[in-house]
Amino acid sequence: MAGPYGALTAALVQQERLNVDETGHPENKQRLWTWVFRADDFTVFHIDPSRGSGVLVALLGKQFAGVLGCDYFSAYHKYMGKDNVLVQFCLAHLIRDLKFLTTLPQAVIVRWAKNMLSGMRRLFGVIHRRESLTPEKFQRALTRARDVLLTRGKRGPSWPEVQNLVKRFKEHGDAYFPLRDHAGNRADQQPGRAGTAVRGHRPAAHPGNPQCPGTALVRTHLDRRRHLPPARAILI
Repeated sequence: MAGPYGALTAALVQQERLNVDETGHPENKQRLWTWVFRADDFTVFHIDPSRGSGVLVALLGKQFAGVLGCDYFSAYHKYMGKDNVLVQFCLAHLIRDLKFLTTLPQAVIVRWAKNMLSGMRRLFGVIHRRESLTPEKFQRALTRARDVLLTRGKRGPSWPEVQNLVKRFKEHGDAYFPLRDHAGNRADQQPGRAGTAVRGHRPAAHPGNPQCPGTALVRTHLDRRRHLPPARAILI
């Protein structure tokens, strides 16, 4: 399999869009990470002892020209800072964090989180109305919805439970709502989600040892995450 695997791995850097995720598992008492790189037409799995940005550099280089869809794990925003790599942070993770805040006892936090979720629904509402709007109206409505979210996100209440999210909006807000087109340019296309990386294709066996206990753990962990929206709701 070295030939086709090498060819697909080499093709990663040429993709306009990649969704990436990683999940940990043990093998012979060693902690390993299965990285998944999901392109439009193929998926590459890479087993590595590291979960750091060095894996991204090794497989994609320092000047990956496409759009990288991922969660907010530190390796990704470290990688995006190496040479202005275009990143689309996962909105599903963001929504999950906001929903958690609505369960806290502080009314000011709950109110802010609900307002943010309301803004998210407005953003998705615009996206789902795209076919009924002219390109100009769609762009204006999408930009307004995005700007409202960014403004609210940067003005969160000064509680420790919220400040981590506020910091994200201040430092990487544009990477949550970049409005990029299919070529990776900022335009009128819908923002993306990292969940695509764990949909559909999943490893049937560990490449190094098909019988290793880590195989079942990887497959089971990814299967648990299949509660994702329909494909039309995947935004990159």
